[in-house]
Amino acid sequence: MTKHNGITRRRVLGSTAVAGVIGSAGCTGGGSDTAEPTESDTESGGGDGTTTSESGNDYESLPEVTATFASSFQSGSIDNIAIARFKEKIEAETDGRFSVNHVPGGAYGGEVEMTQTAAQGGLEGMGVGPIPIFLYATEHWYTSSPYVMEDYDHLLRVMESDMIQEEVYDKIAAENGLRVMGQPVYVGRRNVTANSAVRTPEDVQGMKLRLPGIDAWVEVWQEIGVNPTSIPGNEIYSGLQTGTADGAAVDANLVESSKLNEVQSHLNLTKQMVGNRNLWINEEFYQGLDPTYQELVIELGFEATAEAAEIGIETEEETINQLESNGMTIVRDVDVEAFKSAATPAINGLFESTWAGTWEEVQQM
Repeated sequence: MTKHNGITRRRVLGSTAVAGVIGSAGCTGGGSDTAEPTESDTESGGGDGTTTSESGNDYESLPEVTATFASSFQSGSIDNIAIARFKEKIEAETDGRFSVNHVPGGAYGGEVEMTQTAAQGGLEGMGVGPIPIFLYATEHWYTSSPYVMEDYDHLLRVMESDMIQEEVYDKIAAENGLRVMGQPVYVGRRNVTANSAVRTPEDVQGMKLRLPGIDAWVEVWQEIGVNPTSIPGNEIYSGLQTGTADGAAVDANLVESSKLNEVQSHLNLTKQMVGNRNLWINEEFYQGLDPTYQELVIELGFEATAEAAEIGIETEEETINQLESNGMTIVRDVDVEAFKSAATPAINGLFESTWAGTWEEVQQM
């Protein structure tokens, strides 16, 4: 079995096919590309005009294919980096016979709308957070909930497990029309911004903490002692500026890109979640591809996501250091175990009432 840093490639290639497959499909949406394809080193074979790739594979006999891959975020985000890497790799390998139309910036709506569009075949592929799990395998949403995953390596081990492969990836492909293309891409740990240092749960009692309206996240943070405050993502800055919220649970990249350091003095490394994103492809489109393309899509999907993950890891530390250089106080001596202990009753309750398995099982993976 071949493994790619946390997800078994055999699993991805072998999950259940969807009935009613189609042939090669065309582009379903417009938009400018964010990465120029790299020229492959090609050579003519036998004087018949046949083109072979650097790997020696002959793609000339295969149909030309165009796939649109979209993201709700602007160019430069981790998921767009993964899409750009995939585009570059597959266009170089096939000498452009498999082309990717990269559409960043939310042209297909927010992440939920875009995921639903891709599942229904209105989009061939996408870079997105764990929204497919939230929508279609909610019982495994613990993989993206506060203080359940220890770190990125733990997340990769959990996502490689038979339980996730069968009950999440295989299920979503068979029932909801989306196939995962690679490993989870590291975005960064979610932390707490504030205008004071946060080192223990005592420091956040009654804090108006901005959170997305996700029930599990709200429940865990309420258990810790905060007063969850719902503010739309595009209003976090103004909400913090006006005092509607005292702090926000966000990653360092969002602090920088949204300039939250202008309205918050401290970034407290509470490390409650492992932010991650991934590439997904419409299952019906995938099943309609020639098997050679199918193999290539998954192989290069894993390469692209692994490379983007490394960039995510490097970028997080650089961003935190840059925020510190710009005057933001970085509180590194947070008692993360104390926060985890305070969250435990809510986490155990969610495993009993909503989530599959037990927290003990997940911790041992």
